[in-house]
Amino acid sequence: MKTTTHSAYTTPELEVPNRLQVISARDPVWMDAEHTAIDLMVTFNLLGEVAFTASPKDPEAYGRQVFKDAKAGRYGKVKPPSPALLQAQAEAKLEMLMEEATVEIERLERQVAAFKDAQAQGLLTEQADERRAEIGRRLAGWRRYRGSLGLLSHQEQFQEKMSIGISKPSL
Repeated sequence: MKTTTHSAYTTPELEVPNRLQVISARDPVWMDAEHTAIDLMVTFNLLGEVAFTASPKDPEAYGRQVFKDAKAGRYGKVKPPSPALLQAQAEAKLEMLMEEATVEIERLERQVAAFKDAQAQGLLTEQADERRAEIGRRLAGWRRYRGSLGLLSHQEQFQEKMSIGISKPSL
């Protein structure tokens, strides 16, 4: 493996398909609080300098190697993600969880409505009534969950709570 020396650091030139080579990289920043990926500027021999997200799960070997090298400090200390980025990620995750809860609540409400129709027509059996009660309990659980999510963004340490996660109701 060849190496290239730059004024601030030395980096291996990584061979990749079509003879694309990583020449250098700079300004590594963690992409999230969980440290699952690193954003940095990478100079490729055929592309020049481009914004790049390196991940240990990258499908390309050079992406995994850039992540490994960046994590090891080869391109400088990896900076933490900005508070604005963490806030945006937490808000996006909250919105996704709220949407998931709303979809499940609406699905369960349709099932409850069907049982109420059957009950109004005198068609509800004891077994069906037990099932209706179970669905009602699940619906109540999802409503509590969605209500808790709705309060989260107004609480202190919102970002930390979103990175930990909130338990979903039992299915």
